[in-house]
Amino acid sequence: MRSLVTRVEELEHHCIQLAEETDTIGEYIALSQKQRAAMKQKHMEKEQHISLLARDKEEMKVLSARVA
Repeated sequence: MRSLVTRVEELEHHCIQLAEETDTIGEYIALSQKQRAAMKQKHMEKEQHISLLARDKEEMKVLSARVA
């Protein structure tokens, strides 16, 4: 039969492990949030670029209609 001291030591060890896992989960969440923010920024930049291209295309249509 295990002694009470041994059981307390086991429980303390489990608590330390859980605390480390909690820290790791927090780090993964922070990393995920940073990656999502970067992806969102990249998406916004892409959308702006597409809008500029569409505007330029329309301007070229107008100019080519004037020339023709």
